[in-house]
Amino acid sequence: MADREEASANDRHHASASGSATSTDYGLRPIAAVLAASAIGLSASNCLPLLLGAIVEAFSVRPWEAGLVGSVELGGVALAALLLAPWVRRVSRVRLALAGALLATAAQLLSALAGSYALLLSMRALAGLGEGIALAAGMAAVAASPDPDRLYARVALLGGLGAAALLALLPLAIAPWGYAGGYAALAVICLAASPLLSWLPDARGAAGLRGVPGRGAGYRILFGIGILAVGQGGLWAFAERIGASIAIETGTIGRILGAAALFGLFGAAAAAALGTRVGRSGPLAAGLCALGIGTLGLAHASSATAYTGFAFTWMLAFLFTLPYVMGSAAALDAGGRWVAAATGASTIGTALGPVLAGLVATRFGYPVLGWFALGCAAFAIAGIVPVARSLDRR
Repeated sequence: MADREEASANDRHHASASGSATSTDYGLRPIAAVLAASAIGLSASNCLPLLLGAIVEAFSVRPWEAGLVGSVELGGVALAALLLAPWVRRVSRVRLALAGALLATAAQLLSALAGSYALLLSMRALAGLGEGIALAAGMAAVAASPDPDRLYARVALLGGLGAAALLALLPLAIAPWGYAGGYAALAVICLAASPLLSWLPDARGAAGLRGVPGRGAGYRILFGIGILAVGQGGLWAFAERIGASIAIETGTIGRILGAAALFGLFGAAAAAALGTRVGRSGPLAAGLCALGIGTLGLAHASSATAYTGFAFTWMLAFLFTLPYVMGSAAALDAGGRWVAAATGASTIGTALGPVLAGLVATRFGYPVLGWFALGCAAFAIAGIVPVARSLDRR
């Protein structure tokens, strides 16, 4: 009887929250808080190409050894997100995120002071754990919104702009001080973002899906997100090599991919504007199909014009689709357990993608890599869209 009364109270609270979305979940505070958690969790990985170059120069390590720094950090992010997923409803998200921010800040500073490759490697593992804790808390907070897809889309849009600015400004710290300057700058970002974490919304206390087996649906979401990340991470790792194979200069490729990433923000803006007014499954299926076409076309491009067009299609579709993917995971449980686990699954897929894609490209060539990415998108459709369709019927 008490459980039913509590559930009724939760339903009334949910209805009240939905009715006041503009003043609460769509206000600046939740967006700023989730954006801060994302900045703490993702800034280092977003800037990895710049940091790895500085590490190679500082320690005279081989490229694979520098790449191991990124793999260890991503492994820490994934491990923290997956281990915390069952607990995010039971602990304060604010305290959890602040603990992660503190750990990440300390690890960034210690990375800047590391005098050896081995010490730097251990500090990046520690940083990954802190980043994963903050990111899991932030993504779980998305589930507290009555419209998690729209909130995530707005965070993706603003986060993309911030990432572009960081990529442009971080060389100013790396040029005079090397990798130490880069990690010191990331520590400053962690410190600056930490006060905003106090605005993270708490769970509504609602349970999972109605009419859909929560655990089975959650595992299908995790599978879809993980396999999608494998294809996307793998193709992104070899996007420059694909362009070089059709005689596009490296500088031109960089400008094309940078412009495509910025253009993709229109996809996030479109997802934020549309939200779930027409449901999740339709936009999600359309976005994943466009994503598959973009990746396949990029791998088969035979000219700079085709390469540019498909790169723009790819980024636009990816940033349109991502909010619906993560929003579906968030909608499974208002406590945020599944979306926190989805963060870990995505990180694992992103880490595995370059390795698997490298094997495919080496053995079969870049056009087959495009089919590989398309196949991953198809598996994502099979895993995620049926769950999204069930969510639409709730």
